[in-house]
Amino acid sequence: MFGWFTKKKEEKNSASIHQTIEGMRTTIDDLEKKEAQLQKRADEEVENARKYVQAKNRTAAGECLKKKKRYEEQMKRIQTQKDNIETQILQLESSALDVEVLKTQQKGAQVS
Repeated sequence: MFGWFTKKKEEKNSASIHQTIEGMRTTIDDLEKKEAQLQKRADEEVENARKYVQAKNRTAAGECLKKKKRYEEQMKRIQTQKDNIETQILQLESSALDVEVLKTQQKGAQVS
């Protein structure tokens, strides 16, 4: 009777781990989209800075380069967040694999 309750709990844990990993992968995809958007904006600021330099407006060109630098800092933060999430995914996958190996070993010990 007790085994009946624990199996449902194990199935829920397994399903929730997979759902969590999928959610994390979705978050990584969203962060990559945001990163691409920021890269596009940074490239636009470089082009604007070039136009301002040609027009002899160094102040406006400097402002464009400052904006570009801010976008690059945001991209670095996003990259760090992506790395952290990927590390967590690897840890979760490793833990799930460890649990499966342990279950298999327990079943093998019961048969022996």
